[in-house]
Amino acid sequence: MLILDFACGWRASVACYGTRNRLWVYLKTMPLLPLLITLPGLLVLTLAIVLRGTMTGRAGAALLGLRDAFAGLGPVLAERRAIQSARKARVRDVIKAMVWNPLAMLGRKTAVREFKT
Repeated sequence: MLILDFACGWRASVACYGTRNRLWVYLKTMPLLPLLITLPGLLVLTLAIVLRGTMTGRAGAALLGLRDAFAGLGPVLAERRAIQSARKARVRDVIKAMVWNPLAMLGRKTAVREFKT
């Protein structure tokens, strides 16, 4: 991917790696129930990023990130099994800690809450 860094520039690399890593982290760390509930939103967000990329010249980089995300799915799912089996937080606590307002996410707002276990 170093070629992409030099060929497309820094912002394209951010689009590529950001797209790939967003999917990988989401799949590895999200418990199954919230994953299923929020998956449509993640897909819409990913589509919006690709569409925005058509206006900024980074759609190709975002699509490369998607390709890389799916190509590396096997090891990611293996890591998911290990992470989820070691998770100490209850699914209910994870759901409670999440921000459910899509406008806050789109506006990149910070949501700070006290988390009690």
